[in-house]
Amino acid sequence: MHRSATPRWRAAAVLATLIACAARWGFVAAAATGAAEVGAVSGLSGIHQDRAHPHGSASHPRSAAPPLAWTCPSPAPPAPPTAPPPFPSADFVPHSYGTFCCDQTPCSGGHSSFLFQGEGVSPAACAAKCLSAYTPDVCRFITTTTVGAPYCMNAQFCNTTNVFHGSNVTTWERTTPPRPAPAPTPPVPPPAAPLAAFSVINPATKRALIENVSRPVYSGDAGEGMHGAGIPTDEHFTWATENMPWFECSDVDLETAWYFRMYSYHNHINQTTDAGYVVTEFYPHVPWAAAHNTIPCAAGHHIREGRWLRDPTIMRDYLRFWFFGGGSPEYYTFWVATSAWANHLIAGNCSLLSELYPQLVSNYWDRMYTPNYSAEYGCYWHDAGREGEENSVGGDGCRPISNSVMYSEAVALQNIATAIGNTTAVGEWAAQAAFWQRVVLEKLWSDETGFFVTLAVPKPTPAPSAGSLSQTTPKTRFESESTANGNGVSVASPNVHGSDPSGPGSQCPTKGPPQWPVGKQVTVREIMGLSSPWYFGVVPQNASFAKYIPAWNQLVDSEGFAAKWGPRTTELRAPCYNFTQFVPADKRHECNWNGPSWPFETAKVITGMASILIDYPSQETVTKQGWMDQLLSFARQHTRGKVVNGSAPWVGETMHPDTGEWLARFLMYGSNNTLRDRGIWYNHSTFLDLIMSGLFGFRATGPLTFSLSPLAVGLDYFAVDNVRYQGKNVAIRWDATGRKYGEAGFVVLQDGNVVASAPTLQPLNVTLR
Repeated sequence: MHRSATPRWRAAAVLATLIACAARWGFVAAAATGAAEVGAVSGLSGIHQDRAHPHGSASHPRSAAPPLAWTCPSPAPPAPPTAPPPFPSADFVPHSYGTFCCDQTPCSGGHSSFLFQGEGVSPAACAAKCLSAYTPDVCRFITTTTVGAPYCMNAQFCNTTNVFHGSNVTTWERTTPPRPAPAPTPPVPPPAAPLAAFSVINPATKRALIENVSRPVYSGDAGEGMHGAGIPTDEHFTWATENMPWFECSDVDLETAWYFRMYSYHNHINQTTDAGYVVTEFYPHVPWAAAHNTIPCAAGHHIREGRWLRDPTIMRDYLRFWFFGGGSPEYYTFWVATSAWANHLIAGNCSLLSELYPQLVSNYWDRMYTPNYSAEYGCYWHDAGREGEENSVGGDGCRPISNSVMYSEAVALQNIATAIGNTTAVGEWAAQAAFWQRVVLEKLWSDETGFFVTLAVPKPTPAPSAGSLSQTTPKTRFESESTANGNGVSVASPNVHGSDPSGPGSQCPTKGPPQWPVGKQVTVREIMGLSSPWYFGVVPQNASFAKYIPAWNQLVDSEGFAAKWGPRTTELRAPCYNFTQFVPADKRHECNWNGPSWPFETAKVITGMASILIDYPSQETVTKQGWMDQLLSFARQHTRGKVVNGSAPWVGETMHPDTGEWLARFLMYGSNNTLRDRGIWYNHSTFLDLIMSGLFGFRATGPLTFSLSPLAVGLDYFAVDNVRYQGKNVAIRWDATGRKYGEAGFVVLQDGNVVASAPTLQPLNVTLR
């Protein structure tokens, strides 16, 4: 797992740039666009040169403007471009001729290669790109014209046994020693405030609880690294005191789940020698992971959770890793720009935004839009498996998750462009956001089901476009995790999406998922169609949202998603609910999104509900009590769930919604799967952020300001302490009677001094000093 033998976590520090830009920030309140239309855009001059606007005019405006934006200091002007090195030269020599590692379906076995993200218009350009690649000391690339236009492909991870025979193909390999490593980053000045800053909670009073959640939880025997002995209690206690917010409340399940998730998250923070800090999804190494055991599927959850760490270095490194440290952000749906902006709201790292922005723009176009946009159907195609939702009843197509992500990415890029002063790009990103909002609201909303659903369309074959690699999406080193597409099915005929039906199995085809007509909306409700448009803010924050809010009734419908142990991923009334249990035994998979409850989606549901209650106009469908019920149910999954060869507290991949069994682990133990212990401390959702952004209702509103809109119901007291917000130390407490903290009321403290208060549990606006 690339974990150091004796991890030593960096002391919490406030970046020098935070201090600099906090002093110079100017809060820009984003004006609502209302009914104003965004005009046609002929080119994206501030976003991606020489690329025509992919959607023509944006006649459907974004109804909800970005919540806020900061203006960061202007970055230094970029250095003039350097000419590519002479090529061919002594630095590169031909490695082989007539063959290259394949990136298409004719190959099988081993690791396939990756499309090199650059303008591969000539061998010289490829060489220049390769010299600045993720790991330049192993620099091998391929040039070819056999696909109709020159391009280059990073061959670093090629398996030489997998070759594609073609003409005009050359593999070039660097032969000279690698360039010296760059000088280390100068040390960050120490923070002005103490490393830990407690004013409400005494850490010593939580020692026994931390000992309980950090004990070995099972005796694994399924291979190297599959064990339940994580970071020792003493080490974790010290680290958490310095790096994490601490929480307490009158509900034992909520409090226990908080400290358990704090400990489990700590176990997933790995300090690498070449990429700084990264965060993993699986605690043990899994064969489908990429560099440093990373997987981008839940990285958006990792960053939303990790933004509350006191040490901003960890999330800074993790965000940089995806573009500069060997990460592979494109291999799952990953809302990376959205995450970078969410992190900035808490940490306020202007220099990081400026550094990441060009990479985020390239990621949006070259890794997300170009391979997956269906010009024929006008929406973003994705397979269910590459959204992390294998064996989905709705199948592959234009799914609510990925199309909502595209909207959220455009809004985040608009916010980032505003913050770093790229004024030419702001309007372009607003037009992109307007387009994707229209896609979700018009193409994916089903009047028949009253729900956001998948539009069943075949995988697009992207056409070449300027400045991007446009081959069909390659198979990847994640391939071994699941089948080539989400459900292992393809378009069987011009008008059928899916496999041929056969057999009566539970009213669903026994050999696979249901079939859906191409170009038509599926007729099944899935939990991701409930959570995603609200989690990512696609639904307008105006009166029109009333059309979509009744969909939330399905969350508490016994024939819909409601269940004792957490929301189902597919409505119970669907004929193909849990269809994978009726396929042949050798085709069954432990990860199924057609019934079991998944923390990945449960966290999105709870976050989306909080957004409705805090950010949207008043309504009566989603209530504070309903939100609280979902949060408590989720906490009790952790503290009371049933674990094969283990004990609570626990968090795994899937839970049986009716019995409370951690299901994927149960199935893998039943089949004697060699990876059956892989789910220890599974890091695939948020929990701390649910408390911060929901229970406390924390919203960043500007430099050194924030608001609180607490959603807590039925708690006699609750508090969070040791919070680091934009370099300041914050504590928040509620005491209904005064018996816990000596004084009743809702109070916010900075360095132990009251800065805002109210006698009742009500919204507060807070300004720090």
